[in-house]
Amino acid sequence: MPKNILLFFFLVSTTLFVYAQKNKFNYWRVGVNPLALAEPHLSIGPCVSYRFNERLELWTEASFIFANSYLPTPWANVKGFRYILQPRYFTGDEENFFIAPELRIKEYGFINTSQKKFINTALADTSFFSGFKETQFLIGGSVVIGMQITLSKKKHISMDLTLGIGAKHRVIKRKNVPEGYESYFEPQRGYGLGPHYEYNDDGTVYIPLCARFLWRLK
Repeated sequence: MPKNILLFFFLVSTTLFVYAQKNKFNYWRVGVNPLALAEPHLSIGPCVSYRFNERLELWTEASFIFANSYLPTPWANVKGFRYILQPRYFTGDEENFFIAPELRIKEYGFINTSQKKFINTALADTSFFSGFKETQFLIGGSVVIGMQITLSKKKHISMDLTLGIGAKHRVIKRKNVPEGYESYFEPQRGYGLGPHYEYNDDGTVYIPLCARFLWRLK
């Protein structure tokens, strides 16, 4: 199911990009997100945008997810993907300030090497297991505001600064756990702003903040 959702939005983005080529006004941009290298789950991948006119731009990013060696976690063989889509609307006379709804899809898997508590209600037993496989799927949406800042005289290089607020939903599947046992974790604490990596069917607030560098192709 997650892969089908990703494929759907990829096809929508590709269709819009191809259609936009008929418009003589616009231009392509490609770029990277250097801050993603410092995230808890390191992600590497390009972002691409197409400017339809002075007001509209379609921007998207696709990344592979790996383990970050600078922020060690009890997870091994971390692999996954992240996909972000933003249809941007520009305002103001200089046409560099924009607002956009954001769709974010993320899925990754790993082997959990830490000791986690599991409960079997039928046997009234509590046990600790490790080394089980885990897959997490997240889907979220937010409202983002941003600004494009030109960094070169010929306007080929620019930086996109974005900030937003939204919500995401997490679904977790665990394998290699003895039959009849379900994971148990302490109740959530705080105000829901932090990532709850261990809670299945959980919704939290997230704040997308980023600086991306892009190269104009036309």
